[in-house]
Formats: sequence, structure tokens, C-alpha cells
Amino acid sequence: MKINLVKKLIVLGILLLGFWLRFYKVSFIPPGITMDESSIGYNAYSILKTGKDEYGKSFPIVFRSYADYKMPVYFYLTVPFVQLLGLNVLALRFISVVLGLLSGLVIYLFVLKFFGKERWLLACLALTTYTFSPWSIIFSRGAFESNVALFFLLLGIYLQFLAYKNDNVCLLFLSSVTYGVAAYSYHTQRVLALLFLVILPALFYRNHVNRKINRKLILASILIFLFIALPQYLFFKQAAGNTRIKNTVILKPEEVKTAIFNPSKGLLLVERQLSLYFAYFSPRNLFFDPDPVKSRSLPELSTFYSWMVLPYLLGMYLLFSKKDQAKKKPLIFLLLASPVPAALTGDPFATLRALPMIFPLSIVIGLGLEKLFLFPNAARLSRAFFALLLIYSFFSLQRSLFYLLPYEKYHEWNYGYSQLVEEINKFPGTEVLFDDPIGDNYAEFLFFERYPPSKFQKEQNQINLARYYSIANWTNTFKFGRFSVRPIFWEEDVCKKKIIIATPLAVSDGQAREHFFTKAFAIIAPDGKTVFNGYLTNPELKCLDDEKKAKF
Repeated sequence: MKINLVKKLIVLGILLLGFWLRFYKVSFIPPGITMDESSIGYNAYSILKTGKDEYGKSFPIVFRSYADYKMPVYFYLTVPFVQLLGLNVLALRFISVVLGLLSGLVIYLFVLKFFGKERWLLACLALTTYTFSPWSIIFSRGAFESNVALFFLLLGIYLQFLAYKNDNVCLLFLSSVTYGVAAYSYHTQRVLALLFLVILPALFYRNHVNRKINRKLILASILIFLFIALPQYLFFKQAAGNTRIKNTVILKPEEVKTAIFNPSKGLLLVERQLSLYFAYFSPRNLFFDPDPVKSRSLPELSTFYSWMVLPYLLGMYLLFSKKDQAKKKPLIFLLLASPVPAALTGDPFATLRALPMIFPLSIVIGLGLEKLFLFPNAARLSRAFFALLLIYSFFSLQRSLFYLLPYEKYHEWNYGYSQLVEEINKFPGTEVLFDDPIGDNYAEFLFFERYPPSKFQKEQNQINLARYYSIANWTNTFKFGRFSVRPIFWEEDVCKKKIIIATPLAVSDGQAREHFFTKAFAIIAPDGKTVFNGYLTNPELKCLDDEKKAKF
């Protein structure tokens, strides 16, 4: 009894510490919010206030956003938190914090059920690996759709396994529903949820003496999933379903056709795809190098800690060894299948799309650690060494997260828009122009200004709502209220009274003097560099007629 209590307290301690690492200062670290985060937050606010998204579409099942068509689950899960907390960064990220932590609990419960209660140490080590991994921490502290999708995917796997283990039909059907939610959570899960739902039963089925669950019920569970997720698959013919595929997938149909009739090109194609696939198992990518996209990693840290490379290699050996091979097949399948969607894109190592890998990899590393822990005649030494490494990793994580991240990666997290809106509001009634050739910054102003959604829906660039899911193009200039988001039109804008906001590179000090701008404010980054300058135009000086200019 005392042993069980101690085990529960250890797990509770890991979860509480994991929650603190995810929740502490989450409104400020990462600093600022990304464009995707601002779009999610404002559209959730719009749904709450009007029942429509920013374009005026009632309760969409895919959100158009920047015409990149985001999956809807994160949007709708954010709505109640916006209602409770208001439209702010905490409300935006809270669901990611909670579900990011609960994913670790699902991993712990799965390992405990899959390997048996006698392997509690393995379950605890897998939980620890996941909970304190930089990969999990960074995605749990931002409003990442993939992080929420991971929870529902893991829950679907866990419920599916429990269904076969306990011969429970209700759990089988519930797992199908959960997989269905995962398919609405992130684009990668549209592939993995269906793949896992179809393949895993064959692997679980072999290890299960069925009394109730049979092939007809398995087919029924697949049909339940398809009934829920079918709209997502029907969208593949429209922009809502294929925009991400066209923009990210490197393997094109015409390329495959050419490869079929040209063996040399076919060999190069296979070599390229295998290289992209095996990159997700590379120790260098997993333990030493950060994600190439800087907003998806912590400074000086990779997805896992560098010292974990040894238990990873040992765990891989144990996983693929012949001992209990039949029982380990579901886990092997999960490990090998998880990076498939990510490997089809052109990115060399995309932690965002490969996030489902964190589940089997945490178990693999846990297997290696367990073996080291239980090594004959060295158990105490191994545990002491592990404790020291864990303490070192904890302090490295804190240093990277709370000290280095705000100073080194504020640009990647669009630092400054909250402060920018505060400064702008000191000039009520003055027209505001934000210099932005791309245009996606408009969502930042909507979010921090808490701009009325009903008003924005009338003012923005109108689209044909009947073709909401099929319009691939996107207009990148915006005018709402006193805000304009577009490039500067120098001949016109300097002759009107307004605030012009630009980066130091977009408007130099020389240009400001040339056009008689008065600096109204500057947004300074944590490292002391200027992020934005706010200038007041002086049309009465800049746009004088020739006679007055001569006198001046």
C-alpha cells in the first residue's frame, strides 16, 4: 500500500512540475504571438461574439484564416477560455498547456497497460522523458494545433488498446470518435488517425482473445470514424483540403508518373524520400540540432536532451530485438508510421508535423533508461547518475526557456504588437498605417485591439461565402476602422495626417527626416534593439506648394 502511494506521489510530482514548466509566464514567454496564434485567437473571439469567423462564415468546419485553411478544433476549444478570461494570450494558450500535459498522462497510462503494472518504472521514465522534453515544452506553451491534435491522437490509441484488452465495444467506438476529433485537429492527423484506426486492430487483435469484438464491430468502428471525418476527406478536392498539401508536400503526382517510366529518376526519387524519412530517426536531429524553424525549438536545445542519445540507441535495440517481438509490434508500427506525413514534405526535419513521434520515442528512450536503471550491480550508480542528469536538464531547460528565449527568439514570435497597440491608443482618432508587404500582421492588431468582429466582417475584403471552402487566393491589404495594413504609398501617405508604423529597415532615419516625420514612439525588444518605430506625418510641411516650400 505504501509503495503504491509513493508511486502515485512521484507521478503527481512529475505532472505538477510539468504543469509549472508549461504554465509559468505563458502569457509572456514565448514573447509575443505568432500570426497563426493571432488568427486562432481572434477567430475564436469572433465565433464567441457573432457565431461567425472573420469572413462572416457561420461555424466553419475548416477556418479559412490566411487562405491556408486551418483545422477547427483548436478554434472551438479556445472559445470558452476567451469567454472566461477575455481575449488575451493566456486564454489563447491555456488549452495547449492543459492538453500538452495530459498527453504525458496518456503516455504513462498506455505504457502501464501495454507492458503491465510490473513495468511501472518504464511508464514513469516514459512520462518523465515526454514531460520534460524541450519538444513537448515549446509546443505546449504556444497555440499549436499539432499539440492539441497529439492529445486526441494518443487518446484514440489508448482507448483503442483498452477496447481490445478489456473486450469493451463501447471503448472501441469511443476511440473512433476520438480519432475523428483528431482528424479535425491538424492536417497530419487526417492521415495518421485513419492509418492507426485501420492498422492497429490487426496488431492488437493477435494478442487478444475476443469474446465480443469481432471483425464486423471493427468495421463498424471504422465506419463511425469515416462518418465523423468524411467532410475533411471530401475537402481534398477543394482549396480547404488541398492547399496545405500543395504548399508542403514535395512528392508531386507528375513526379511519380515520370519516375515509373524512368528507372534512374525513380531511384533518385526513392533515395530522396527515404533520406527525408530516416532524418526523423537521426540522433543528430533528435538530440543535438534544433528545428530549422526557430520558433519551434528552444535556444541551445534539441527535441530531447543530448545525453538521451545513449538510452535512445539502447531502447531501439531492445524494441527491435526478438524478445517479445509479437507483443511489441504495435509500438514498432507507431514508431515507423508516425513520421510518414512529415517525410512527404520538403522540410528536412519538421518537428511540428512529426510531433506524434514523441509518443513512441518517449517509450523507446524509457526502455533504454529502464535497462540502465536495472543493470546488474550498477542500479544505484545508474539512478544517481540519472538524477544528476535530470537536475542538469531541468536547469538547462529553465535557462533556455525563461532567460534565453525572450532575448534570442523574440523576432520569431512577433514580439511588440501588444506594446504597439498600447502606444497607438495614446493617439485616439488618428489614422494608423502599418507598413506590411505581406499583410498577415492585420490579425495581430485585431487580437490585441479586441476589434469588434461584427464590424470587421463588414469592413474587410468580402468573399463569396458560398465558395468559402474553394477560394485559394488571399487579399493581403486590409482597412478596418482607423487601421490600414499595406505597403506605404509614399506620394499619398506622407500628405495625410496619420501614424506610420514600420521596422527600422523599412523606414530609415534619413527617410524620416526627408519626409518630415516626427517619431512618436519606438517599440524596444528585450535585447535593446528597436522592433518598430511609430512616426507622425507632417503633411503641412511635406506637402507645401512650391512657393511656401521656398519660404520655408
